[in-house]
Amino acid sequence: EAEIGRISGTEDGLTIEEKAAKMTDPLEAVEFIKETNVDFLAVTIGNVHGKYFSEPKLDFPRLAKIRASVPVPLVLHGASGLPESMINQSIKLGVSKFNVNTEVREAYMDVLKTSSSLSDPDLLEVMEKAIDAMRSVISDKLQLFGSVGKAYLHQSPYADQLTAKSTSDKQAETNQVLMKF
Repeated sequence: EAEIGRISGTEDGLTIEEKAAKMTDPLEAVEFIKETNVDFLAVTIGNVHGKYFSEPKLDFPRLAKIRASVPVPLVLHGASGLPESMINQSIKLGVSKFNVNTEVREAYMDVLKTSSSLSDPDLLEVMEKAIDAMRSVISDKLQLFGSVGKAYLHQSPYADQLTAKSTSDKQAETNQVLMKF
């Protein structure tokens, strides 16, 4: 997966101002895919890493042009906080993957913040609640994205190699254990 364009917002502590952001150009996307052979293309169409501080404005005509121009699945980074209607429109126009890290992290942190006000919080209980909060967000998003029950639909071109390596690694580990006895 590669990202073409420049998404405004904050990621990994780096901030890109809105004026420095650059939308994905459909022609550049075609050339980029030819040159790199990426499997997924993350596009910039007005999406923002982190929180949206104003109403999101996605360039759907641009997304449609990109979809019509490239043969690989499209990804939308910065999908946290997008309204359901924009997610649905993005799916109709070919987005196959959405990154919603901010919403998942916020669910986790909200539990930690409310638990820190307790006089004697039980760490295991707090962590369990935080993980449950993340699971809830992820479950809702999988439902929204139409992804529930579809994991089997994608077969990686490397699956056979990975399975063979994994099997041979496990066999080697088993052999090492058996040699000790």
